[in-house]
Amino acid sequence: MIRATEVTVGQVNGWHPHIHAIVLVGGLTTGQRAEREVVGVFDPSETSLEEWQTHWRAVWAAALRKVNPDFTPDDRHGVDFKRLETERDAHDLGEYIAKTQDGKAPALELARADLKTAAHGNVTPFELLGRIGDLTGGMTEDDATGVGSLEWNLARWHEYERATKGRRAIEWTRYLRLMLGMDGGDTEADDLDLLLGADADGGELRAGVTVTEDGWTAVTRRALDLAAIQAAEGKDGNLDPAAVGERVSEVLAAAGAANKIVVLTPAEVAEAYALMLESLALRREEAAFRRRREHEDHHTDIEVIGSLDMDTAT
Repeated sequence: MIRATEVTVGQVNGWHPHIHAIVLVGGLTTGQRAEREVVGVFDPSETSLEEWQTHWRAVWAAALRKVNPDFTPDDRHGVDFKRLETERDAHDLGEYIAKTQDGKAPALELARADLKTAAHGNVTPFELLGRIGDLTGGMTEDDATGVGSLEWNLARWHEYERATKGRRAIEWTRYLRLMLGMDGGDTEADDLDLLLGADADGGELRAGVTVTEDGWTAVTRRALDLAAIQAAEGKDGNLDPAAVGERVSEVLAAAGAANKIVVLTPAEVAEAYALMLESLALRREEAAFRRRREHEDHHTDIEVIGSLDMDTAT
């Protein structure tokens, strides 16, 4: 299963967490844990699928009744099942779960939660953050994106931070990637490997700037850090160092820190790129070692379990 947890919030009904999940059915497997392999496929019967759906609706309803014994969701507002019949269905649902608007790289599942947009009058946490940035940047409530006062948005954002600290937005069933022949793992370290790899695959660095520590503090205080990063990356294809510096300076000016930036020379950019590649190579070596160790630990577990079973049989 590939599961994405999405959270929105509204001024009327409060927080609305919900789960989008892709569940793979009809696979015949052999082996255990990291050694499990798909050896065949079959089409589940209509009866089996109906029983499976009924089971999960019952699980969901029971979980909600523990919170509020007087509430039982109906099928429309509880668990909604949609079958994926074609490759296009799978592609469309994958994009919907990741909700990426400017690309389809797997790293965007991890890094671009800011692209999610809510519906029906609710807002996503990153839309809260966007409105906070607009309002603290001097916009009026009518002109700023989102809804609610600055105080309401700040309170909801702090609630979101406390509730989601240490949690992952998108999760895979353990070892599912290996079964499907995909690279990557299930830990935060694996996620970071993927993000850094995406940065390296994006192409050689050609220009860059540095922002002083107090300048970056001013930027983050105004929630303009994403805007500064986007300005550095640019959308017009102009990677001239002076143009990059000008774009970032405009963002820093909104935070009162226009003079806290230094445009890197070509030599400094080349040095930064070399250091990034060196760091990435080291992380890849560490990731390979980590996976080898996990594989060895898995085989050790099997040997111990096998010995225990043999002793018990004796």
